[in-house]
Amino acid sequence: MGPRAGPIFFLSQANPPKSSRLGRTISILITLGFATWLFRCYRLFNFHELYPLMIGAADMAFPRLNAASYWLVPPVAVMLLISTFSPQLGGWDTGWTAYPPLSVLNDSGQVLFNLAVITFGVVSIVGGINFLVTIIYMRAEGMTWWRLPIFVWGVFAASLISFFFTQAFAASLLMVLLDRVADTSFFRASEGGSALLYEHFFWFYSHPAVYVMVLPGFGIALEVMTHFSRKPLFAYRWAVGGLLGIVALSGTTPPPHPTPPPRPVPRPLASGTRPRGPWVRARP
Repeated sequence: MGPRAGPIFFLSQANPPKSSRLGRTISILITLGFATWLFRCYRLFNFHELYPLMIGAADMAFPRLNAASYWLVPPVAVMLLISTFSPQLGGWDTGWTAYPPLSVLNDSGQVLFNLAVITFGVVSIVGGINFLVTIIYMRAEGMTWWRLPIFVWGVFAASLISFFFTQAFAASLLMVLLDRVADTSFFRASEGGSALLYEHFFWFYSHPAVYVMVLPGFGIALEVMTHFSRKPLFAYRWAVGGLLGIVALSGTTPPPHPTPPPRPVPRPLASGTRPRGPWVRARP
């Protein structure tokens, strides 16, 4: 058979043609754009400087750890660029999901991609811990839970997601890295592993992760509306319950995301026979 066009042909090749690197480039540009956007917004809004003042604290609970998590973001972008455009590494073609078995068998650029995302996950976990400890233990005297600004509640809810759910994604990429480097068999079906295990780990994180960006945004929107209307937030406790409810419900929705197991393909009918069953209408 001659070569077939399409992603199935490209993914089945040991050395895909240069044209298939377009998908890799698109994936890396999306990831790099997100990292750059996060870096700029983090510097623009100065969450690490703004919200301690909103709760009466002088600084973050762990200032040096906060600075380390901030300056680890640019190396992540550099590693992603090198993993894509280095001719020695060969790039990576798994997209942002990095599903095995392709992520275990493709070029060496996948290793650097995994290291970059694991580093970004560590930054997210450390930042979440820092925010949570600051809000819980460093509030000013008289600043009770129900007196917190709604923006602080949004950061608190996002920090819960960063701390509890990011660990699953970092662990799954670490297992992929061990399959490649240490010859383990977490996702090798021929040796008893299962690629679906990765999908369960991945979507346990990736569905709640979308709310990490929107929860502080909800808090900002509510703070702006209450400030310019010069009125207290209506149904404040219900708004707080909604933010925390998003955190709770986001962890219950990953099961629909993983790819379902393959169904058995029915055997073709012999020539001249007709299918039988209650769903087949008999001819008059």
